[in-house]
Amino acid sequence: MVNCQAARGKRRRSGPLEDQGSPKKPRHDESEAVDGTSLGSEVENKNENTKKRVALRTPSSPLTHLFVTRDEDGTPQAAYVDVIKAIGLTEQEWLKAASLQSRAVESISNITDIFRIEKSQEGKLMLKYKPVDWNKEECTVYLDNLPEGCTSEKISRIARKFGTVVEVRLPRSSSRKVHSPYGLLEVGRHPRSFAFVQFTEPAACDSMCSAFAHNFPSCEKKKKSESLVPLLQRLLMRIRILSKRHRRRTYAQNLLLMKLRREQAAIIKKERTANKRTCRLSRSVEHGTNSVSMDQEEGKIPHNNHNDGQHNTCPECGDSGSRRPSFVKRKRLKAHSSKSLIKTSNRKKRKRRRRRKAEVGPHTIVGSVSDYFSRIQVLPFARYLELRREYVTLRRQSDYRAKESAKQDTRFSEFSSFMNGVKLTRQLDSYRDSLWETHAAELEE
Repeated sequence: MVNCQAARGKRRRSGPLEDQGSPKKPRHDESEAVDGTSLGSEVENKNENTKKRVALRTPSSPLTHLFVTRDEDGTPQAAYVDVIKAIGLTEQEWLKAASLQSRAVESISNITDIFRIEKSQEGKLMLKYKPVDWNKEECTVYLDNLPEGCTSEKISRIARKFGTVVEVRLPRSSSRKVHSPYGLLEVGRHPRSFAFVQFTEPAACDSMCSAFAHNFPSCEKKKKSESLVPLLQRLLMRIRILSKRHRRRTYAQNLLLMKLRREQAAIIKKERTANKRTCRLSRSVEHGTNSVSMDQEEGKIPHNNHNDGQHNTCPECGDSGSRRPSFVKRKRLKAHSSKSLIKTSNRKKRKRRRRRKAEVGPHTIVGSVSDYFSRIQVLPFARYLELRREYVTLRRQSDYRAKESAKQDTRFSEFSSFMNGVKLTRQLDSYRDSLWETHAAELEE
């Protein structure tokens, strides 16, 4: 009775009653998993990059004594079971890894190019790793024009499409002090618009540079775009010749005509996107069609649809002649326009279901990854060093010329005598500001 009275206000489940004893204590591993959600994939990516970096840069690996035998091509190999025993796994973990199916273990080779796992002639799984001469400059690329708010996690997502990523370096700006009503505040550091990505192989660098090569305007591309004009003319001539033969075209000629038209459309699209005219044309055409349709709905412009030289007449709007519509027809026209406005205004909004437990972290990208990085510029590290040296020499020459011209100016020499230990660029900027203020004061007098 007591139990029934206590459970009267609650909703009873179907089945036997649960034992209302001491609550179960949470498991230790579950609590650690809940507490570790704040770290997320950032720690996992950091540990993964650290392992790859150490494995590539250390001259002697702790697993080299296992690679004793070689295969037919001369690649060093070791038993898969011996390797998973030596990498520091517990007995339960390496037993679980050793009991996996051979297909699942061999599929690891599809996600990395550092090593490969293959079956030997005896049917034993072997891990093959061939050490190569690794050059840091050949395996590094320079990324520029990064989007705002870009992080190293987002860069690693686009870089993984081209190869195995070792490290992503995203420089940050130095902290600066800002005066505020509350005192002197130190603003934090934010990521800059360039970064460096390091791969395991030079082929990944070449593929990434070629994928984003269209973002560099060069003379070679201009020559290629100019050479498309005679090609387009030849295509038009062949299309005209084939299109004239309506009934005498064979099946092969029809296929050829379709192929030529596709090539023509691709060339026209490429020319329009190169000259940045597509957006303007589409916007102007859309604006014109929208304005004409609105005027037609309001009754300002009659419908201009012609069939066999005659105007199409609407039963509600009446004839589109020179006669003035009667009172009844005008009333119908007004009712028809009001109905169309009511239909457009009562349009239902699309209901979107909210995603639960959707965490927005530094690695999340709204939309496509390729669209997010569509405007970045990628250069090999060697080319970046050449451009950097050229820029430094030009900057030194310009500073030297500015310094020589400033020495001849007596006002600047007197002004710079009070600013010892300050860079020349800052001296010139402050001198321009002070000279502009004095010149403005003289003009006012």
